[in-house]
Amino acid sequence: MKLSRFILLKIAIVSYLLVESVVVVASPEHDCYLLITNNYEKDSVHFSRQAKDSDRDYGKDYLGNAFYIIKDVLAQIGCSADSVNFGKGPDGKSKSRCEKIVPEINSSRVCYIESNLGYFYVSWNQMDSANVVFNRWD
Repeated sequence: MKLSRFILLKIAIVSYLLVESVVVVASPEHDCYLLITNNYEKDSVHFSRQAKDSDRDYGKDYLGNAFYIIKDVLAQIGCSADSVNFGKGPDGKSKSRCEKIVPEINSSRVCYIESNLGYFYVSWNQMDSANVVFNRWD
């Protein structure tokens, strides 16, 4: 009798662990990570899109525009809206900012944005295109 209880308990524990692992693997975050890294084949990925494809004029809100562009790129590759969390970085709260690499040259502006998936660089060229580089966390 004790042996059958032990076996039943073991089966219950293994079943629970299997169900939990399926739930974790099937998360929108994990699905997006698979899409963006091409099933873990790439550590870094580059995307390019038209920067003017927005209903809103971001003016000098470069960081807001960068968030919009990243969300749009992720949606285009099939990620759901709840798969990325820009408030969560590797050490807790994420960091994001935009700076000009060369102070007097406007086209040298680059935004660095952390998320739960990895970190992004967004830059704009002089032809109204935005370039997004995704890097996974190590």
